[in-house]
Amino acid sequence: MKKSQRSIINRGILKKKKIFSILSILLLISILLSSCIIKQSYKFTDVIIYSLKGDIHYVDFDGKKDRLLVSKDDVLKLYNKKEEFNELRLHPLCVSSDKHKLFFTKMIVQGSGTERKDYYELFSIDSNRNNIKKLTDEEFEVLKPYYSQDKNYVAFIALNKQKGAIFILQLSDGTFKRVTPWYYNTKSLDSITDIVFSQDSKKIFFVVINKNENSYDLNMIDINNEKIETIASDVKDITIYEWSYDGKMLAFTIKVSGWEWYDSKQKLCIVENEGSNFKILTEALYQISSVKWSNDSSKILFNHYGKPETWESISKNSFLSVVDIKEADFKETIGYDIIDGYWTSDNSKVVAKIGEDNPSELDIPKYAIYIIDIESMNPIRITPYYPYIDKLIFHPEDKDKVIFTSGPFPYANTNKLEILNLKDKTIKTVEVFDKDQEITDISFSPDSKNYFIRVRRNKFDNSSNIEISVSLFIYNSNTNTTLRKFETDVNEEFGGIKWISNNEIIFNKYSIVSGITAMEEYFQDIYLYRFNVSNGEIFELTFRNVGSFDNLIVASD
Repeated sequence: MKKSQRSIINRGILKKKKIFSILSILLLISILLSSCIIKQSYKFTDVIIYSLKGDIHYVDFDGKKDRLLVSKDDVLKLYNKKEEFNELRLHPLCVSSDKHKLFFTKMIVQGSGTERKDYYELFSIDSNRNNIKKLTDEEFEVLKPYYSQDKNYVAFIALNKQKGAIFILQLSDGTFKRVTPWYYNTKSLDSITDIVFSQDSKKIFFVVINKNENSYDLNMIDINNEKIETIASDVKDITIYEWSYDGKMLAFTIKVSGWEWYDSKQKLCIVENEGSNFKILTEALYQISSVKWSNDSSKILFNHYGKPETWESISKNSFLSVVDIKEADFKETIGYDIIDGYWTSDNSKVVAKIGEDNPSELDIPKYAIYIIDIESMNPIRITPYYPYIDKLIFHPEDKDKVIFTSGPFPYANTNKLEILNLKDKTIKTVEVFDKDQEITDISFSPDSKNYFIRVRRNKFDNSSNIEISVSLFIYNSNTNTTLRKFETDVNEEFGGIKWISNNEIIFNKYSIVSGITAMEEYFQDIYLYRFNVSNGEIFELTFRNVGSFDNLIVASD
């Protein structure tokens, strides 16, 4: 072979080797990139995240993949020194905006009885089980979360050793920082008692107890520039209620006199969402409660007592009142034994549940539903009398329909589900259960097309032992016909019932065992299910059936 031919062949071989090397490198890069993509591709969507025996697990909606996300040992490995504690639990809190990260708290218990103390820290972990980070710099005796309206922030009241502050967790990037100075209370742990986000999620209103514990302030902080303004100061107590429907005004009460809960006098107040135009709406009244804005945000409905109310109730002492926020025009009903009111959709009337206790113990109390025109404040009865009325709920879509529960005995089981039509004042009975059954919960689906009720039965057997069972009924909210029914066996209970979509419910079922300690009860058998309303299918979502589902959260798009 000629030299020139060998040279050409060698060049060809070298070229092929070079190409092969380049292809190998590209393949390796591709594999590494794919690996990274796979690691970052999992998102917390359509999963349920829960704490089981102190560890955090998550399970897909189909129940086929139940995984351990983070264990107590994973967290303890982050510490250089061994911690001393009686108990340790991890609790899921929420997921990040991009669904790739979970935020959770670690709680440790030290001591017992009167010497017991709980301590909390905040952590994050990636969805691929990597990169556990501790976000707090110290342990707190209280770390209480509050969520913003836009779901971009979580604010925390953090209390420790008679000092307190507000911290903000930004869910987009996991930033955690203190946004207020430390407030000190030398007499108790609490230095900040309550917080609420503004409707635009740009500000936080919060209550501070001053050092001597006899003076309260209502402050507002802008979470962007951390500027703090004081709205009301040096009062005996402050209770925050709710925002108006237009999101412009916050209702709250300030305590002006009294030392005990039963003799306290409050004034009803409002402030605009920018912290301006603080206004006192009422004179001092005993024990203001049940504050509700009208739908047009022009008036406030509330309850109060005429005289100091102790554990021994005073006859005809409960009043239902309405105040116009612009005119401060104050009107109220006459006194009743029990009265609770709810705005109608046109803001001109109130639907009220009124109870009248009879003076003789042999007489049965009388409950009924009334309609009240807010101009006259004169209640007009629109239902028959019942021995007891418990729940009263407006239909979310058809505001002229009121769902209520009634019972055959005073202050006992409400076993009848009924619907009142406010237009024609007719009542439709949806279901009547046995006298030993009680309707405990009513909840509409997100689209309001269906609703479920939870019914509990307390029955004694021949040996006078109580037998408990629970049923779950799902109804069509238009026809009020039964779509599905699910029942437990004797001495089994439902818990954590919630809608996760328009068509699906999750709940846990557990055995009721008497004569056990609280810690033993924490480790009783418990089962988590997803229930499809359309086809009636029930999926068991976890295969680890021992423990307590603490702080269960649902993550979905």
